[in-house]
Amino acid sequence: MTSNNTPFSSDLVDKEIRRLQTILDSVSSAVLEISALGDIVFANQAAVQMLGFSQAEFKNRCVADLVPERYNRGDQIHLHSFLKMNIKKPTVKGEVLSLLHKNGQELLVTIDLKPLVNSLQNSVIATFYESPNLKSTQDQLDNSNERLKVAKEAAQIGVFELNVKTGELFWDEQMFLLYGIDPEKFNGTLSEWNNSLHPQDKQKALETIGITIEEKKKFDTAFRIMTADKQVRYIRAYGRPIIDSSGQVCKIIGVNCALTENFTVEENLKQSLKSNRTLARVAEETFDAVIFTDEKGNITWVNKMFTQISGYSLDEVKGLTPGSVLQGKNTDPQTIREFSLALKNEKNINVEILNYHKNGTPYWLRINCQPLHEQNQLIGFMAIQTDITNIKNIEQERQSEQELLKWTGDMAKLGGWELNLQNNQVIWSDVVYNIHELPIGSEVDLENAINFYAPEARPIIQKSIALAIQDGTPWDIQTPFITAKGNEIWVRSVGTAVFTQGVVTSLRGAFQDITELKRAEELAIEASLTKSEFLANMSHEIRTPLNGILGMNDLLLNSDLDENQRHYSQLVKVSSHSLLHLINDILDFSKIEAGKLKIEIQDINLYSLLGDIMDTMSTRAKDKNLELVLDITPSLPRWIKIDPDRVKQVLINLLSNAIKFTEKGDILLKVENNTNQLLKFTVIDTGIGIPKHKQSQLFSKFMQVDSSSTRQYGGTGLGLAISKKLTEMMGGQITAHSVWQQGSTFSFTVKSESSCQTSVPTTTSILAPLHGKRLLIVDSNLRVQQSVENVLKHGGIEVQSASNAPETIKALRHAHDTNQPVDYVLIDIALPGMNGLELSKAIRADTRFSHLYIILITAQAGETITVQSLPVKISGYLSKPLRPDTLIDLLLSLEHSESRIDQRQSRQSRQSRQSRQIILSNTDNQNKPNILVVEDNYINQQVIIAMLNKLNCDYHLAENGQEAFDVLKNHGVSFDLILMDCQMPTMNGYDATRYIRANKDEHFDENIPIIALTANAMKGDDVKCFEAGMNDYLTKPILSEELANMLHKWVFIERRYENTSA
Repeated sequence: MTSNNTPFSSDLVDKEIRRLQTILDSVSSAVLEISALGDIVFANQAAVQMLGFSQAEFKNRCVADLVPERYNRGDQIHLHSFLKMNIKKPTVKGEVLSLLHKNGQELLVTIDLKPLVNSLQNSVIATFYESPNLKSTQDQLDNSNERLKVAKEAAQIGVFELNVKTGELFWDEQMFLLYGIDPEKFNGTLSEWNNSLHPQDKQKALETIGITIEEKKKFDTAFRIMTADKQVRYIRAYGRPIIDSSGQVCKIIGVNCALTENFTVEENLKQSLKSNRTLARVAEETFDAVIFTDEKGNITWVNKMFTQISGYSLDEVKGLTPGSVLQGKNTDPQTIREFSLALKNEKNINVEILNYHKNGTPYWLRINCQPLHEQNQLIGFMAIQTDITNIKNIEQERQSEQELLKWTGDMAKLGGWELNLQNNQVIWSDVVYNIHELPIGSEVDLENAINFYAPEARPIIQKSIALAIQDGTPWDIQTPFITAKGNEIWVRSVGTAVFTQGVVTSLRGAFQDITELKRAEELAIEASLTKSEFLANMSHEIRTPLNGILGMNDLLLNSDLDENQRHYSQLVKVSSHSLLHLINDILDFSKIEAGKLKIEIQDINLYSLLGDIMDTMSTRAKDKNLELVLDITPSLPRWIKIDPDRVKQVLINLLSNAIKFTEKGDILLKVENNTNQLLKFTVIDTGIGIPKHKQSQLFSKFMQVDSSSTRQYGGTGLGLAISKKLTEMMGGQITAHSVWQQGSTFSFTVKSESSCQTSVPTTTSILAPLHGKRLLIVDSNLRVQQSVENVLKHGGIEVQSASNAPETIKALRHAHDTNQPVDYVLIDIALPGMNGLELSKAIRADTRFSHLYIILITAQAGETITVQSLPVKISGYLSKPLRPDTLIDLLLSLEHSESRIDQRQSRQSRQSRQSRQIILSNTDNQNKPNILVVEDNYINQQVIIAMLNKLNCDYHLAENGQEAFDVLKNHGVSFDLILMDCQMPTMNGYDATRYIRANKDEHFDENIPIIALTANAMKGDDVKCFEAGMNDYLTKPILSEELANMLHKWVFIERRYENTSA
């Protein structure tokens, strides 16, 4: 029976196989079929030519034989995982990798994997090709990176890449150094960068990124960052957007570089670009497409990859020429002409050309086209197309980065160099040639290269090179430099050694022109000097007339004035002191900015310092009916080492602000200490408070909480800024907490040292005689009650408290009934309800309390209460704010004396200023101090003479240093002290003092105390005075109190008074 099925002709099958074999052998890309076990099943002719193995040799090999050993394991895992994937969903992934030639040479190829399924087994078709351009590009990249590495190691430029779509942020090592962030803790998000921005610069920086994405523009900006340790750094950022095929910004690449203190860019290339790891993958996701045409160039067949790459199916392009479908407006006409000429001459051709996807998106192809012949007749053409779009994009990005690196180097005038110590070959970058003013690429004369440096710098450079060669010591030197054209500039030379197996084989580093930076530094120094001289002169010019105003007004206030006259004079005093405070603030801030203000640690009595400060502020508080309270913790040492002047300056500033912004209530100064040698000062007020949105700017210079034109409170806005600087200089910090309309709390700490005073008594030993005594404090202010208790805790004194008269009577009776009678009762004279005097009368009326010491507390020192005017017996008086030492002294004096303390004597013991003035005024005519006044300004002469008269002193006047010297030599009477103005015609005060100290004439004592009178207040004025031989100095404007204190110190009035008292 004959079958109806017609079998395939073996000739037809053979012909089809030969046709497919021809196709595979004609493909320029190598093709391998790899089994699931990794064995090579098939290799085309291109694979044979590329790798050097015959087809028979291929069949005896597996994939592992073709891969360098270092990649073998990874590629096996990759192939295994590829075969496990769902083969019904073709998976392709172009990758760049290395293959081994038969002779052992490594080839850089691009590979594409596709699954192949048949009835016998699953396998993989691997298509790969060697790209000379890719290898050349990689070599160029490696060479370029090696050259760049020379400069980058000494640089300070970081590179970043931001993926706009995913938000991923990539940093190189230098970025982490710039931002002070641990790479291990970096999460690679934009928010991480955002958190590092300075609060005041965040909006600006983020807006810059937004504008770059929206407008597709480059950016060049500067901003500040905050490191983890709160260090502020200035950063300059430059970047550009990368546009994807859809015309949108897909990522942003750029650099960050650090700026100097003078905000001058100092950009150094130091670390390798992190993105170069990505750039090492030159080709990515590239695939081969196959096209067959007839002899006229019309398409007859395309494979599936063509459709995937171009978007066109076979049906859409069949019968059309590839150029008519794929080429567009930006396709290079010259490439088209070359391609057409090759086809016309039936020649092979390899070209790179820009084509267009069906959707209009451009893409790049590498095309290998060759004619097909049959029986010596042209039957068509075959083109193998490889998508190289990603490679082109990478090349474009690399070019941009190279331009960016060149731009940063040119901007910073920074170049790199390298010296091979084995062959003395030197490499300079273009910038280094430019700095030397030598032709780029010219031969470098190593023997005479040292002569470019200034003569004084040559030994330093030679020594640095020798040390680097000897033990690898790096160098970083700024030095004068002479170019080949004789121009004198400044350069920064940075170098380091490169080790090979523990031996220094080369030196490399960076070279930078820093002439502009040096000029900026010189201008800054000159400007600072000019400013200091200007401020010194202005201080002198302003203080000289201000001395006359304050001095005369001070004398006027101590004369007989009616109510209106005294009011007007008081206004002049307040305004003058405000002007003086303004001048001092400006000078202090200028000294701090110039780094000329120094901290001077002294061993001081802290209790006395705090008491003086409270006395200073009491009048201002009294004027506003505010109560000042000093609260000292029991553990606070009496003697300690700090800078008393600067602590006093900060406290007066904080207390002045508290008084200024408080209308009612009280102000507390609390002082504490801890085990870390830190003193803590806290000022608490019940004032208007500070709005929350203003608190972050409190310590900024020229900051005013109310900066409107209608603001109620004056001030420079420098006080808190100065306080912050001073606190930090003393090893502490200052903080603020405030609630609007409720009050503010300012605290600052100061680092202290233990006192060297070992012989002075402690508070505990001073209070020892009062141990076991009982004291009742009667005051409506709980803070006053607490402050008294804290002071007396040292001596084991039992302190009770009461807030009004009924509570007081009840407490006294209970103490008597329980056989624990009170010894002392401190009564505020201004008690609510029954006042202090009436309460004292009620206590004295009860015979049970006849032994009791009653001490009245007045609102302010100097309040006019006399013993004779009181209807009741009072043991003593204290004034607010209470001074710890004054309270202790009074209690001790009551304990050791059977009589009560006279009010006048008590007040004199409390107020050193008044006591000294009284002491001087009581000096008899025979013992009056004789003062030589050396001053050229008439107004200042009159001020000082009036003050000396009031202090009961004799005086003699000289108008310059020469005249003073003549008076000393010829005057028959000796002087107790000289008041010496510093700036005078003929002979200034400094020279006059030197003449006096050098004099050995027996007519006068060359060691006579000399007190400088200076209108300058800049740092160094005191040093000039002491160096000239002066003993002390007074800064104008001079007040009576200050002059009295100085005379008291140097003329020994205290000793005279003690002698007369005895």
